[in-house]
Amino acid sequence: MYTNAKLKARMKQLGLSLSGLAREINFAVERLTGPPGSVTDAARVAGCDTRPVSRA
Repeated sequence: MYTNAKLKARMKQLGLSLSGLAREINFAVERLTGPPGSVTDAARVAGCDTRPVSRA
């Protein structure tokens, strides 16, 4: 696997493993975007409603 020398050095400096780095990235993304929502939340934001449509 290709190794980024600067990233590897910084991870060593911070005492992070690969899984630790992934955890920190996930926390940072969640701070920026908020906690993950559900599929229904995404559908409501997109304007897709799951309620039945009346066929009058």
